[in-house]
Amino acid sequence: MNTAAMFAFASAIFCGVVAFTVVWNERRSLVHLAFVAGMGLLALESIFTGLSWQAVDVSWDKVIYWQGCKLCTDVLPRLRQKARQKDYFCRGVLRSKT
Repeated sequence: MNTAAMFAFASAIFCGVVAFTVVWNERRSLVHLAFVAGMGLLALESIFTGLSWQAVDVSWDKVIYWQGCKLCTDVLPRLRQKARQKDYFCRGVLRSKT
């Protein structure tokens, strides 16, 4: 296992520990749950990064597969943010015409 993969897996473990600590200790408000969801996605992204670094020794097809999985975790929060921005824009247009 190379050093980059070890760092990726270590960051995934750290993100998981932080998310678990927040769920365990803090109140369960929307802010805390959103933080836990973000840390969970970051941990998942780090796992995919580590797996892609491990796959460098095996084949490039595996690297492309794991990078594609990592891309999916990167895109999910951005799609939600874009939909929210579009919704706010539409609301502003509708309010200005009435």
